[in-house]
Amino acid sequence: MKRTLMTLLIAASFGMNLGCAKEKGGAASTPAPTAAGTFPQAPRGDGTGGSGTLAGSEVPLTVESRSRLAEFFFQEPVNDPQNIRIGMDVGVEGNGFGGELWIKFEDNGRVREAVLSTVHPWYSGVSDASKNQWFQYNGQTVFKGYFQDEYGAVIVVIDNTLSQGDGSPAELIGGTVYFQNFQKTVWQNPQQGPLRMCWQIELGPYDCRATMKVGTPSAWSPTGLYPVEISESWDTPYKRLGSFFNMVRSQAFH
Repeated sequence: MKRTLMTLLIAASFGMNLGCAKEKGGAASTPAPTAAGTFPQAPRGDGTGGSGTLAGSEVPLTVESRSRLAEFFFQEPVNDPQNIRIGMDVGVEGNGFGGELWIKFEDNGRVREAVLSTVHPWYSGVSDASKNQWFQYNGQTVFKGYFQDEYGAVIVVIDNTLSQGDGSPAELIGGTVYFQNFQKTVWQNPQQGPLRMCWQIELGPYDCRATMKVGTPSAWSPTGLYPVEISESWDTPYKRLGSFFNMVRSQAFH
């Protein structure tokens, strides 16, 4: 899912290792939160035009493969991605959590970053965070959130939590992120309309709901916590981009 690229020179001593893979279940000891990367500060963004003023929590993202990352950043080749990271900064908005999710990495001396949001990529007065919720799923507290820019959508699923065992919400969280690119061709795909976010759209190239078509165009069924990754009857299924761990809940959610 390309996004407009931010090109920045980075010092030759850039020294951040790629981070930890997703962990399941409890742990014998509490892992320390992952330090933020050493990216230069600059206005973020593309699609929604991230303000660059949000703090949030940012941690390493372990991607499925370089080719999968290249599918996400599709308008320019991905050569040697280093220090791949994911960040979130969301707050209570109506009955959900609205804000931004970003993915970035360093590639041969340049920072490339995608910023996706619960705000419409073309119309700042249109937003929706109603689907971004914490809820109970199979006896576990989980989060599922939708974000988009002009090129596509992502779904983040937080299903890995680590608490102190004192009854308070888990402070360290982890999960997976999935993406879907819009089918953008000039002849069939005009600019996204001003009335709805992509997850509110039914049918058409900007329909990014995490559902599977099961019959006629009006027959859709929910897929549970995780989005569909393969579907013979759906032209643009979600694909798993990667997993993350040790995101600080109190920084990502406020």
